[in-house]
Amino acid sequence: MSTKSSHAIENLRRISEQYLEKSDLQIIDIRTDQQKAVEYQIIAVPTLLKVAPNPQRTILGDLSDTEKVLKILDIID
Repeated sequence: MSTKSSHAIENLRRISEQYLEKSDLQIIDIRTDQQKAVEYQIIAVPTLLKVAPNPQRTILGDLSDTEKVLKILDIID
């Protein structure tokens, strides 16, 4: 796992604990589950996919900009 991926996971866990009441997070290692990479069209890592509720969103990077992540996920305006 790359340093950037490790930071993304840490940042996502922190965001989830602080801002998401109920969430189902799945961490997919595309080295071992290449089918998921194809299914979700992952072309860069780390990638965060919000699949439900709509609208779907995709965020690339280490998720260190919490405000930006929250806006993209429609958690804040």
